Amino acid sequence: MVRHLGDVDASGFSLRLSRGYEIGCRVGMTAEPAALRRGFHPSATSGTFAAGAAAAKMLRLNPNKTVHALGIAGTQAAGLMAAQHASMVKRMHPGRSAQAGVYGALLAAKGFTGIEDVLEAPYGGFLLDFHR
Repeated sequence: MVRHLGDVDASGFSLRLSRGYEIGCRVGMTAEPAALRRGFHPSATSGTFAAGAAAAKMLRLNPNKTVHALGIAGTQAAGLMAAQHASMVKRMHPGRSAQAGVYGALLAAKGFTGIEDVLEAPYGGFLLDFHR
């Protein structure tokens, strides 16, 4: 959907997708050891940032709107590792991450604002809360 809205061809799609992977990996490497130990599923948490970054690139959002897209996506990050035992819901975590990222970018494109310091906010910031 975002690829079509952003009018992105196949090579542009790959480039923009790689930008999403870059952001997702960087956020994941920073947060995930602590997040995983506390019971959060990495695909469901840092995946929202990967999807938000890729979607923002596909829509060609400016830097300010990209920050808001990540802030909107990041506030939706959720997924518990307890889901791997006796349930089927762990399999939906990556899809929900993708949905949150796309939703964040689409809202930001329309002027909706997100948490500008979603990663480092002193209270409730994604990365800081996992390192306390």
